[in-house]
Amino acid sequence: MAHRGGNWSADNSITNFKAAVENNVEGVETDVWMSKDGVPMIVHGGDDGQLALYGLPEEYVYDWTCDELKNKLKLPNGE
Repeated sequence: MAHRGGNWSADNSITNFKAAVENNVEGVETDVWMSKDGVPMIVHGGDDGQLALYGLPEEYVYDWTCDELKNKLKLPNGE
């Protein structure tokens, strides 16, 4: 089981999920939240979608649209 995809790349990144598959991981744990406009988003957001880990303690995934999240939140690998 790979927590947030494992340790091959940035947590919750497509690159990390692909590496987990390539390394024969049987399962991947991640968080999925709905954006304001109803798009499922893979964002580590605590138990309630709060974005404190991104320096936004008063913001939640469901407060923003998909495009807003894509523009405001970037992983260390650029995804």
